[in-house]
Amino acid sequence: MSLDKQDFVACVRRAKVCPMAFTKYILDMPYEFSPNQKCVLMDFYGFPFPCPFNEECWRCNITPVSLYDELVLVMGRKSAKTEMSADATLFEVYKLLQIKEPRKYYRLAKKNIYAMNVATNRDQAIDVTFDAILTLAESSWYLEECIVDVREKGGELEFYKNIIALAHSSSARGGRGYQCIVIIFDEIGHYIDTKTGNQSGTMVYNALKPNVKPFKWRGDGKVINISSPAGRQGILWENYWYVMQDQIIGALENEAGK
Repeated sequence: MSLDKQDFVACVRRAKVCPMAFTKYILDMPYEFSPNQKCVLMDFYGFPFPCPFNEECWRCNITPVSLYDELVLVMGRKSAKTEMSADATLFEVYKLLQIKEPRKYYRLAKKNIYAMNVATNRDQAIDVTFDAILTLAESSWYLEECIVDVREKGGELEFYKNIIALAHSSSARGGRGYQCIVIIFDEIGHYIDTKTGNQSGTMVYNALKPNVKPFKWRGDGKVINISSPAGRQGILWENYWYVMQDQIIGALENEAGK
């Protein structure tokens, strides 16, 4: 459907709050997310699904109410996990670009703001995660104009306003201290599952999760755990079981109150 200029501008404005508006009107993706994938992203960012406006974003007047700051998402292999991670990374970058002075807005001590993807190893970080982020950014009519520098060896894609999309290998030591608007633990179920090593899933998760704290007072700073299944062990299973226990307790309380 072709839009007139006024409707297109309205869609672009919605893209700074709605992940599907961002995907549809800012990114030039060669495919469309499945209904289940759309549901996950919309719910996580506080929108109803299916969209009551049938994804006609120029008509949408919904104020998002996000109840979550962390997502635990378990998906099978070849289910577009990398694409969802890249999409979420660039969505957070786009939202930051809409703020006149992000550092002042969040009252940050340091200059750079990161959208961090943590992969199982360096090759995965550069060859898969960073490549997906760079490809989507360079194909976007908006984001391509905002790119300042591409540092492929370091897995860094820098945008205006000192905003950096970073693909990082899983290490509890190397990732500390970054100011992160979002951290995405990609294939976290396949990090080393011992709790005592520098690259163990638990150590990496506990070391890097605090990086989002500087953004919490503004209601931002999200953590996304996304992985294919990897057995009943490790930090992915612990986080999943924590969520399921909470849901079970809530269901029992609701039943008892009837």
